[in-house]
Amino acid sequence: MITIDIHAHLTSSRHLDPENPIDLGFLESMSGLRVEEDFPVNLLLSEMDRGGIQITVIQGHAPNSGVLNVNDDVAAIVREHPDRLAAFAGVNPFEGKKAVEELERCVKELGFKGCGEFGYMDLLDERCIPIYEKCIELDVPILIHTGFTNPTAPLKYGSPVPLDEVAMMYPDLKIIAAHCGFPWYMELASVLGRRPNVYVDVSALGVAAMPDLIRMQVIFPFLNLGTDRVLFGSDFPVVRPSQYAPYVRKLRPNLLMRRLMGLPRLTQADTDKIMGGNAARLLKLDTTGATK
Repeated sequence: MITIDIHAHLTSSRHLDPENPIDLGFLESMSGLRVEEDFPVNLLLSEMDRGGIQITVIQGHAPNSGVLNVNDDVAAIVREHPDRLAAFAGVNPFEGKKAVEELERCVKELGFKGCGEFGYMDLLDERCIPIYEKCIELDVPILIHTGFTNPTAPLKYGSPVPLDEVAMMYPDLKIIAAHCGFPWYMELASVLGRRPNVYVDVSALGVAAMPDLIRMQVIFPFLNLGTDRVLFGSDFPVVRPSQYAPYVRKLRPNLLMRRLMGLPRLTQADTDKIMGGNAARLLKLDTTGATK
């Protein structure tokens, strides 16, 4: 079965936002890498090969994240590796009509598969509504940041609770909530339990500083809701896909964990859906030529 990383980023020092300086020390300490002038494309491809990942989706950067969106640069990279890479459009809703037009251009002209990473703002701000409506019109999902935020954005904008209202107002909007909403993973699990149009990715949970017991506690509530809306993601370069993909691929709650948390047995078919089947269906990807 194909493995798809739904959540990765390509960041270069040339595209840091001069009006919203990012804490480079924070970013580099999280990734363990130095942010260079060029995009680390070769490193990403190498990580994919080592982790058995066939396709990676490059996300744009959320407003207020300290990094500019560079959709045309990402599109050029995807064109060089069309069988390995796909992309979501980064847009800034504060730009109004321009943001909506950019989203449409990215999907219709550049072949992008969705919108994201969105967030780092009030999700109920009226300026976000045209973006949601355009995603519905284009029939593409939107990936929204939930959970811990960079120092450039208030922590309150990581709460998954407003996502419930967005999903309620727009039941036809396909939403991917990033990072399991950590540390508010139970709140996000409640949203998924209420809203069938919300998916979740497990990205960024592979950071070395997170104890494995906590990592399992974060992921398992979503498995208990069913595996049809759980997506593998790494959040490269913060997490190394070569290490995290094998971990998620082999994740199996043991008998004690299943009894304590009421978890069902995780089958190989479930794992195949999480690692790529769900993403392929959601993004309408043709994976007939992909290999394991």
